Amino acid sequence: MLKKIIIFITGILLSMQIFAQTDNKIDSLKSLIQIPDNMSNIARYNELAWALRSLDPAESLTYSKKAIKLSKRYKDYVGLSRSYSYAGVAKRNEGYFVDALGYYKLGLETALKHKLGEQAGYAHINFGNWYVYTEDFEKAFNHLNIALNIARKIKNEKMIAYCVLNLGRAQLMIKNPAKALPFFKQALKIRTKLNDIEGKASCYKNIGDAYILKSKFKTAKQYLDSSLMVVNKDLDKDLLSEIYNKLAVVHSSFGKYNKAVAYADSSLIAAKITGNISIISLAYQTFSEIYKKKRNYGKSFEYLDLVRKYEKQLYEESMKGKVSNVKYEAEKKRTKIEFEKKKLQIKNQKLENRKKNTFLIGMVIIIMLILIIMTVLTKLNIDKKKANRKLEFQQVEIQEKNIELIAQNEEINAQKEEIQTQKELVEDQRDLISGKKDKIEAQKLLVEQQRDKITIQQELMKDSIRYARRIQRAMLTPKQYTDKLLPQNFILYLPRDIVSGDFYWYKQIDNKIIAIAGDCTGHGVPGAFVSMLLMSFLNDIINKQKIIKPDQVLEELRANIKKSLRQSLEANDSQDDGADMALCIIDKDTLEMEFAGANNPVFIIRNSELIIHKGTINPVGIYFREIPFKSVQIQLEKDDIIYMFSDGYTDQFGGKDNRRFMTARFKKLLLEIHKLPMKEQKDILEKALMEWQGNFKRVDDILITGIKIDF
Repeated sequence: MLKKIIIFITGILLSMQIFAQTDNKIDSLKSLIQIPDNMSNIARYNELAWALRSLDPAESLTYSKKAIKLSKRYKDYVGLSRSYSYAGVAKRNEGYFVDALGYYKLGLETALKHKLGEQAGYAHINFGNWYVYTEDFEKAFNHLNIALNIARKIKNEKMIAYCVLNLGRAQLMIKNPAKALPFFKQALKIRTKLNDIEGKASCYKNIGDAYILKSKFKTAKQYLDSSLMVVNKDLDKDLLSEIYNKLAVVHSSFGKYNKAVAYADSSLIAAKITGNISIISLAYQTFSEIYKKKRNYGKSFEYLDLVRKYEKQLYEESMKGKVSNVKYEAEKKRTKIEFEKKKLQIKNQKLENRKKNTFLIGMVIIIMLILIIMTVLTKLNIDKKKANRKLEFQQVEIQEKNIELIAQNEEINAQKEEIQTQKELVEDQRDLISGKKDKIEAQKLLVEQQRDKITIQQELMKDSIRYARRIQRAMLTPKQYTDKLLPQNFILYLPRDIVSGDFYWYKQIDNKIIAIAGDCTGHGVPGAFVSMLLMSFLNDIINKQKIIKPDQVLEELRANIKKSLRQSLEANDSQDDGADMALCIIDKDTLEMEFAGANNPVFIIRNSELIIHKGTINPVGIYFREIPFKSVQIQLEKDDIIYMFSDGYTDQFGGKDNRRFMTARFKKLLLEIHKLPMKEQKDILEKALMEWQGNFKRVDDILITGIKIDF
């Protein structure tokens, strides 16, 4: 029965539109675009292209092309140079280095033609980055130093930071972390002064890279953690993927392989969102090295095969770029060669005249040389006769030595015959070994085929679970809706596995806000199935049946679960299929709240005092001693904070003695942070959990929701 229900729900979800969370900045920029196009749209198109460069390179390129077209129409050469630059960055992030180089050239030519110093500087930075990617470091340093001189001349600190950061990256690529670090720290200092948060994230990450190369992994982790704290996780997926990748390397060096695998997986997911093949290849490389350290050589070789696949693609694209660049450099040299040819023709004419003047002098010199040569030849003839007599004596000595050499050759031939006999014996043994080797190769091929089959099956299974995660997240209340409904709120949602047994559900009906936090039995795929079933029932009970009494909603949920899963005590069914839940209904006009809980309580903090309202000691589902759910009426006050949660946070093992976090410590932490903004509360709760958990395995899904009464 459960299987049929899940198939039914899945069928419904496949027809639903997946909710997409779009960054506010991007939405705002899109809303400002004028139709029909006018000159003001050039800057907006360029801003969108830059904002989407890592998140969606293909869409970024679309806006760059629109900006290029519009810039040409209005002869806005600053906008045109910038548009070419952003188009090149988008193509580079897609892994198409040849196309990127083409756009960079157009950007530099535009800047030089119209004497745009700042844009020329950024164009040289793009060329420098391109040569870093293609590992032509001499040209990379040349372009970056040109850009740095321009930046210093026009006193553009932001450009100076870009230049020194990329000079550091080039030093890092040639395995010189000692020279790279001063550049990175100089860039960090400038970006801190400019309050450039995204720029600081990149600096922290590169400093972490340098310390990894110096094998100072603890220091590297500190900088990588700092980078992860400030990186824009929604917009800069490439940088986010690289941070996760390096954290995987660090934890692998500590021997924390499970955590390393988790970070590597996060890195791969972020890289696949943008499709950047160089970063995807790097993620697979890290997987291979982790499993090699774990001595799981099968998995290590699987990921190594994927690395080779992407490296081949990168190599082919890089070689195309190098050929394209050679053509570009050759064209520049052709004009120079033509000029040199003209100079050479003039020079040859002068030489011809000089030859005529020196011809007569040459004839005199030749006659004198002939006389000298004749004198020398006469003397040489006399010396030759003397030498011939000396040679006759030497020939006699040579014949005697030849006799000795013949004897030595006969001895050498005998040794050669013995060596040939031994060689034939070795070849016989080699043929025998070769036969055994062929048999081993056949067995190896069979093992590799079986391994490939298992890999495909595992990938299919992972793809199915990841798709299940998309379905589950589509049923959860979208963040845009939650933020609009409750401006002061947070949701800390951390599945233990890919999918989760915990869920949250928000809805407004008339002047009442319904907020639910649920914890279904188990975690992973079974827990996720039950959570989706409950969310489907909630949509029916609240949206269709219009039941908005907390105790009645819980009773209806219990009845639906028992009926759908055919639960009964007489049938000796397991009592584990169900959920614990906290359900609040808030009247926005009167600030009256009704609460009912299934095993779970609700916490309210008012004037730095923690108030607890316990739920009914019954789950939503079958129970050996069922009692009715009860509602509690609570009069809220402005600035009250409501917390609902599952037991995953308090049950997490960790600390020095590997104990549970416990409810008492959780209460204390909430009292310490409740006056902070809701987003900061969420970040502190997540950081405290990670520090407590350390190297221990996550034991359960985690959900904490917070609502501040400010309406």
